Amino acid sequence: MMSPITIAIAGSTAHTAQCAEAILNDPRFQITSIFTPAPKPVGRKKTVTPNPLHMFAQQHTIPTILIEEKINEQVKQYVETLTQPDLLLVVDFGYFLPNWLLSWPTLAPINIHPSDLPKFRGSSPGQFVLLFGETQSAVTLIRMDNKLDHGPIITKLSFAISPTWTTKEYYSHAFDLIAKELPTLLAEFVHNPTQGTTQPDGSPTPLARQQKRDDGYIPLAHVQQAMGIRATPTTPIPLLDGYALTPNAEQLYNMWRALTPWPGVWTVVNTKEGNKRVKLVECSFTNNHLIIRTIQVEGKNPKPFQKGVFSKEE
Repeated sequence: MMSPITIAIAGSTAHTAQCAEAILNDPRFQITSIFTPAPKPVGRKKTVTPNPLHMFAQQHTIPTILIEEKINEQVKQYVETLTQPDLLLVVDFGYFLPNWLLSWPTLAPINIHPSDLPKFRGSSPGQFVLLFGETQSAVTLIRMDNKLDHGPIITKLSFAISPTWTTKEYYSHAFDLIAKELPTLLAEFVHNPTQGTTQPDGSPTPLARQQKRDDGYIPLAHVQQAMGIRATPTTPIPLLDGYALTPNAEQLYNMWRALTPWPGVWTVVNTKEGNKRVKLVECSFTNNHLIIRTIQVEGKNPKPFQKGVFSKEE
């Protein structure tokens, strides 16, 4: 009987845990260690909570290396005491991997990137795929090198994008697709570890950078115009302006899809209590108009959108 393929996994999210579960359930593999961020305070009560991959490791008693601010010399010294795995799988990890860690596995470090590489390299590919109105995408398996999302492509699994998806549905679909095939794809790579298609150095799309809370701001006049309310916007939408995207109704809807659930899309409305931030919780796009279905005024619970809420500035 052949020895199992040994694999270490680095990551943090439920998507990483989903991939780890698929590997754990395949007798061809043995997970030897987990790299994941140390538990951090979560929520209003600041309860120290392990992330989904850390909880997976605890559940299955897999040796775990907890990372604080960065992968430092102390981590290196500990890793050097471990037996080298065949593969290092990196999924939603969020840390820069030094060269010594990239060369630690005996065969290769592997990364799952949920975009059609070399398009949309960076930490937020799904958000930018939706922001730019793409209708097709892929989840890509690459052999990592020391450049961002740049290594040779092992395989791509392509898919169509629903025009109503937010980032939640986009990532769920991409990882559902790869998780089902992952053990077989990795086993095939182990039998042919030199495979891979070289990526170009440059990407045809902007860097898919991490989102900031202020990225979701849309001046009220743009929201009104997208809804079909007569308005004349005088200031640009910062996020769209930065990428020379036309601020029409469809683009505002794509922006909402891209930034939902986080950081969310919001505007500022003048109320009896002064200027208030209003989040667009649920939207749709029909007949070339942005349809707002649910809003949340700062400090209050979400509620159905009512006609006239955004018409005070007409």
